[in-house]
Amino acid sequence: MLINEENELLLSTEGSSDKEFTKELINVFTNNNKMDRSFQMDWKDKTYSVSYGTFDRIGSKWTYISAAPISAITTPIITISKVILVASLIVLGLAFFLTWFASNRLYQPVKNLASSFTATSNLTSNGRKDEFKQIRDRLDSLTFESEQLEKRINHQIPQLRQNFLIQLTKGYLYDFDEDALRRRMENYRWKVHHHSFVLLDIQLTRGNEHLQRTYEDDSLIAFAMANIADDMTAKYLDQYTVLNQYDLTASLFLIIPDDMSNWSDQLNQLAEDIMTAINRILSSYVTITISSETTRIKDIPFLFEEIGRARRFRDFNNQNQILMLNEVEKEVKGQKLFYPFETEKEIIQSIRRGKINESEELIRQFFDELLHNSTKEVSVHAGIMQLYSTIQHEILLSGVDPVVLYKGRNMYEELSQLREMEWVVKWLIVQVIEPYITFLENNMNMEMKVIVEKVVSYLEEHYMEDISLESCAEYVDITPYALSKAFKKIHGVNFIDYLTTIRMDKAKELLLYTNMKINEISESVGYRHSYFNRIFKKHVGLPPSQYRKTRASSS
Repeated sequence: MLINEENELLLSTEGSSDKEFTKELINVFTNNNKMDRSFQMDWKDKTYSVSYGTFDRIGSKWTYISAAPISAITTPIITISKVILVASLIVLGLAFFLTWFASNRLYQPVKNLASSFTATSNLTSNGRKDEFKQIRDRLDSLTFESEQLEKRINHQIPQLRQNFLIQLTKGYLYDFDEDALRRRMENYRWKVHHHSFVLLDIQLTRGNEHLQRTYEDDSLIAFAMANIADDMTAKYLDQYTVLNQYDLTASLFLIIPDDMSNWSDQLNQLAEDIMTAINRILSSYVTITISSETTRIKDIPFLFEEIGRARRFRDFNNQNQILMLNEVEKEVKGQKLFYPFETEKEIIQSIRRGKINESEELIRQFFDELLHNSTKEVSVHAGIMQLYSTIQHEILLSGVDPVVLYKGRNMYEELSQLREMEWVVKWLIVQVIEPYITFLENNMNMEMKVIVEKVVSYLEEHYMEDISLESCAEYVDITPYALSKAFKKIHGVNFIDYLTTIRMDKAKELLLYTNMKINEISESVGYRHSYFNRIFKKHVGLPPSQYRKTRASSS
């Protein structure tokens, strides 16, 4: 509506004829503080928002007043707000769905990773799965397992290297080429490029003070020897492997860098250090053999063969020795093999007679004659092998099977492992000759037992006849002395006492269970009457007649 300066109504948009609302509005406006350009007015349970303003008009000032229900103002806003709220909720729901879908797609690899690490039943303490915690725990577990495996691999590397060298020397890797073998060695953490390979063989020999040693002693000594070699070699080289043969020998596989100067002198010094340490700690002599050098892995087996040949050229006498193949081969060229055939015949004769002590003395004489001509192990061992072959030939001639006698043992291999004269002598006596002689004696005892049992059967059947030791010996075709000795050994009594016992037992039966006269009984058991009475009383304690009466009355 419009009003003039006197607050008279000029124009109103109210539709009612009495214009009650307009009048009330002018009244409120007139009383209102003109400082406020807007105010609120209550009319018939409605609240109106009133605003006004003035403007000049043809020399006067008019005022316009606008009134509208607040509900009419707010209704569009509420509607728009609802629309905005619904749209926001829809957008929020769509965003939530898209977020869920995207996060699920992003989470799926994590879920798959977690499921591959842990079982789906593994839950956290609150009952819900925490895949990231599972992955973290699993990674920690795998890291720990990896560290443990690394430690185990590092612990097993020496054994893997030893197995590789054994396979290589036995020919199991013959089909592998050089590059394949090189890669395999690198897998065992060996550095082989710009390196060469050398073998150093260690062999213990011991003196007479160690004759009471056992196999367990040898194993412990071999273990100690390998540890000494390991400690000494660590001072010279970074790459090496100790192969303990557990027969008082060990091999050092050395990997020498190309930039190592004077390696030959250093290996000789290493051999000296090992020798000194073994002498001091184990109180044993040692023979160390150094092979030639090679840069090819496929030539390593030939290094083992080379030192196997070279160490056979050591002096058989107990002493410290360092051998180089080229040097020892020059020393043995031109030597002739000497063999004491006459002493060998005497040894065989003493074995036939069962003379063990005599055989031992002759074997020592045999050794002295061998060593007088050449002290090289290769020559001495050839003579030892020939002697054992002759002894085995004698065993075969006697009808004894060496395989049965020695229970299938490889006697040639055992003999080849002995590197000291005293041990060879003791081995030939204790392991070869004594079992053979004992076997023969036991078989002879079995034969004599059969003979004695045959005589016993003969006595059981012919006790009533005139029997003597000589007649029984003639019956079984042996000497009376041999029969008497065997009878005593097997039955614990001599021949005549055994025969008398048979006759007295038979006489007791006849006295108790027959009515035969005493003289008839004496004749039936092979005695004259007068002698029977005396011998019966001696063995039973009563004369025959009194024995019959006493037993008859007691029964």
